[in-house]
Amino acid sequence: MTNDEFPMTKEFRNPNDEGRTSELEPRRFQAMTLSAFATAALLLTAIGIYGVVACTVCQRAQEIPARRAAKVDPMEALRCE
Repeated sequence: MTNDEFPMTKEFRNPNDEGRTSELEPRRFQAMTLSAFATAALLLTAIGIYGVVACTVCQRAQEIPARRAAKVDPMEALRCE
C-alpha cells in the first residue's frame, strides 16, 4: 500500500451521516430563533431595570441633602423608607 491509494483529505466524512445535516436543520433554526428571542428579552429586562433604578436614584437624590442638613447619620440618610 502506498499513500497514493489513500489520498489525504482535509475533511472527514462519515458515510452514515449523509442525510443528518438536513435532518437537524429545523432543530437548529428553532434553537437559533429561541436564542434570539431570549437575548432580546434579557436585553429589554436589563434596560427596564436600569430605568427603574435610574428613576429611583433621581427621586432620592433630592431627599439626601435635606436629610443631611437635618443632621441625620449619613448611612441613615441613604436608607429607604
